[in-house]
Amino acid sequence: MRKETLRLISSLLSATTMMSMLTAVPVNAVKGLTEDYINQNQIGIVAEESTPKAVRAMGDRTLEYEIPEGVEIIDSVKEYYRLTGKKYKVPSGGSGASSLPSSVDNSQSEYFPAIGNQGGIGACVAWAQTYYQFTYTMNKAMGVKTTPDNTFSPKWTYNLSNGGRDSGSASMDVYANMKRFGNTHLSMVPYDDDYLSWTPVEDVWKTAIKYRIESYEYFEEIGREDAQITSVDDADLEPIKTALSNGEVLTFSTEIYSWKIDKIKTNASAVESNKYSGQEVVVAQNGTEGPHRMTIVGYNDNIWTDINNNNVVDNGEMGALKIANSWGDGYANNGFIWMAYDALNNKTSVEGAVNEQGRTGPTNMIGRIKVLPYNTGTSLYLRYTANTSNRTQGIARIIAEKNGTIYERSMYPSNMAMEMGKYAFDGTTNANDGTMVYALDNIAPDISSENLSDYKWSVKFGDKAKDDFVFTLKNLEIVDSNKNTTYKTNDTYPIAFNGNDKTFEIIKSNLNNAVIYYRGYENPNIHYKVGNGAWVSSKGIPMEANKERRGYTHKYVVELNNQTQTTFYFSDEKGNIDNNNGANYTAGKGISYYVTENVAEPLTVKMTNTFNSIADVDMCGNFFAEAKGGYESYEYKFVYQHIESGSETSRDYNEHSNAGEYFRKVGDYRVIAYIKDFSDNIVSTSMIITVKDFPFEITELSVAPMCNAFDGEQMEFTAITNYEHIRNWGGLYNKFEFTIKKGNDVCYTKTVKANKISIGDMTSTVLLSWTPSSAGSYSITVSTTDGKNEYAEKTLSFDVAQYNGTIIGDANNDKTVDIRDALLLMKYAVGSADESNVWFALSDCNDDKETNIRDVIFILKYLINADHNGNVGMVNYRELPTEPESTEPPTAPPTEPAEENVVTFVNSVNWSGKLYCYYWSDTNKAMTVWPGKAMTQSGTDVNGKALYTYEVPKDATYVIFTNGSAQTVDIPYTGGRVKYTPTTTDSKGHYNVKAEQA
Repeated sequence: MRKETLRLISSLLSATTMMSMLTAVPVNAVKGLTEDYINQNQIGIVAEESTPKAVRAMGDRTLEYEIPEGVEIIDSVKEYYRLTGKKYKVPSGGSGASSLPSSVDNSQSEYFPAIGNQGGIGACVAWAQTYYQFTYTMNKAMGVKTTPDNTFSPKWTYNLSNGGRDSGSASMDVYANMKRFGNTHLSMVPYDDDYLSWTPVEDVWKTAIKYRIESYEYFEEIGREDAQITSVDDADLEPIKTALSNGEVLTFSTEIYSWKIDKIKTNASAVESNKYSGQEVVVAQNGTEGPHRMTIVGYNDNIWTDINNNNVVDNGEMGALKIANSWGDGYANNGFIWMAYDALNNKTSVEGAVNEQGRTGPTNMIGRIKVLPYNTGTSLYLRYTANTSNRTQGIARIIAEKNGTIYERSMYPSNMAMEMGKYAFDGTTNANDGTMVYALDNIAPDISSENLSDYKWSVKFGDKAKDDFVFTLKNLEIVDSNKNTTYKTNDTYPIAFNGNDKTFEIIKSNLNNAVIYYRGYENPNIHYKVGNGAWVSSKGIPMEANKERRGYTHKYVVELNNQTQTTFYFSDEKGNIDNNNGANYTAGKGISYYVTENVAEPLTVKMTNTFNSIADVDMCGNFFAEAKGGYESYEYKFVYQHIESGSETSRDYNEHSNAGEYFRKVGDYRVIAYIKDFSDNIVSTSMIITVKDFPFEITELSVAPMCNAFDGEQMEFTAITNYEHIRNWGGLYNKFEFTIKKGNDVCYTKTVKANKISIGDMTSTVLLSWTPSSAGSYSITVSTTDGKNEYAEKTLSFDVAQYNGTIIGDANNDKTVDIRDALLLMKYAVGSADESNVWFALSDCNDDKETNIRDVIFILKYLINADHNGNVGMVNYRELPTEPESTEPPTAPPTEPAEENVVTFVNSVNWSGKLYCYYWSDTNKAMTVWPGKAMTQSGTDVNGKALYTYEVPKDATYVIFTNGSAQTVDIPYTGGRVKYTPTTTDSKGHYNVKAEQA
């Protein structure tokens, strides 16, 4: 092992995927290809001389957010074909998943780009969705072979989506920006370590809008417990395999550092799989470390993965997805990796395989795209030039109005609400000009040169705060390149904004229509005539339900043509008429508002809560308001008044009918719910809540199995708290101390965190597993101190019996009753299990002299600790056959004293994000763990610096600490408990450390 583990290899520059990706781009134009950049960002990193590896960046924030409203979810093949508009024809060879090709690999297409490397930047979402998915899909739609010149830039979409910091991006933000602003080529926006610039150059933005997506959708979650993938023909896999077989590539979010990876083996029963022998395959995800987004390029039903490690091709072990990563072609299988179908499951479906703690599905938010045809919508766009050093304060909104309907959009990228730094459009801190464009069909999809003036076009520019940062508008115009026409305002530029804004009207609407908004009758009709013409309909015309204008529920547009006004009145289906007391109503061009009074049911409200009328101090009170009558939709406001002190908090009007409030003081509160309907009528109701300081307590401590527990059998303990003030900063929840005694002797202790918490309800659920080694009477005590330093404990006594026979319900005679016994009996009941595998004497749980499905029900009830009428778990004291005693005296294996190898990292350099420990051994090559294991935060030192710990294996000889973007030097490690504090940096920017015994 070389001592400089993260050394640079300049010769790799000609061989790395980063270079192959950018072969058509001049090297001096790509900052990311310099040796210094590779050093700083871990692009060309090694672990062994012959094995280049890296501390790789991730950066997926998708799972922190919900799917935006209006984005479709594909839950079936039928829904997939509905969204794609393709006709589904079932091949004659079969139906459903069985009719699909046995393998698909779209990465072999001429449209798929070369494997790339995101380096040390958290741009994985943009790499998956722009570099791989969009490049492939757009070039395929155009029929153009993918080359380095026409591969699309992940920097473009990442910089528009990351909120001004290199902490990753979310899938929906990247898709939204690909839809609004489009994509541009690497030749125009090369990939480098600049994650801030929006490349505010007119030609770049005009090029980008030629290449946009029309829509994006996500597939329904697969692999959940109620929809396990059990075979290559599983119906739950069919929508994804259908998309892949139709030539699509898909993206998904995962937690890559929690993957469990194996290698494909050879087996005579899986001949087609043997050609992939030795390639890496994901077999499970156990945890949620390493948020990352990747690309599914295909699948292969013939891949065999030995999930249960028995060297037999079992049910559920066939099939795998092919995944493209953005960590270079040195990753896994030349940049790709397989993912077994069973790995998609939250729980394995393979008999005999182990579900490790924390297992979860690794494919979340699987996304597909549909691209707009090349150059769509580029002939009509808005162009503006602005100057600022703080784009976060800028206001840039486009507004189109047609017949009273207002369409308004921000011309800033999605995720600007999360923008963290004060930067100019080019990502620097110096005020400079930027020219950008915005396609008008983003706001009016039907726009054309012929109907452009049907809309009134306005733009709002400004600056959000009066301070040292000024937003200056230097030019503003709408361009119709079809007619070679430019529309401008009459303003004189430049115009500076500092804490103010202005709306500029660029084009006036030329429509001659009367727009009528109305409130009154529930289902109104309008009767009208234009000018002196005839009434259009004696029965009236139904008005359109419409809530564009607050206070008005319906709308109708009358085309005046060459007339100046319309005459009209209203009616409903019951024969009621509002004709303005016989005079009728009149309206001219523009917008008018009308109301028929006193026809709606009175507006009323009632309020409930989750805890009746008594709450604990610092408890979150949840309140629910229910409105009736008036005019929907409703808005809700909640006010909380502490009666004794007169203090008050409130949540202003919004659409949510429920609200939560933390009660910080003891005493009585008056809670008031206000309801405002669409006509702005307001009613209210109130209730009194008494807040007390209830003592923190552990309300429940239980054990399973409660009865008939045996030595050598794992036991599960559950503790539940109430009125617990839960610490919730930095993940440092309250810790619980468990102590188990046999008589007066302590035989086991452990400190754990809660498995489930509810800060609002002030409860925790804590779990502990323990296996007794001998029979006897025991007690378990759990104790903790909560966030208010209140102490609580609870003790439970239980007995453990000696196992000296067999257990009723143990159908496979493995000395425990578990789900495997229930499955075995179910298979026996349907005739699919070998009778020799079933211990019939132990399977008759209800003693009815039969082994059938009723016995299965008793076992299942036993497993969930429910009441049952059987004898499950009872010991049958029949002696088991014993092995003849050996004449040789037993030889005890030599024992070595246990040695703790714990490293502690003092975060004196304020690294952000998760911290990882990367370790290896000079002698034990198999030990090397790359790219590292997440460390656990264990408190702070006397200076308030966060401490992170990790237990390193015994044979480790070197360690490195990193957060993915910064790292320490190689640190020799000889074992024991050692604390490391970063000090100075070396010439490569790596941190030296001070080591001391912990």
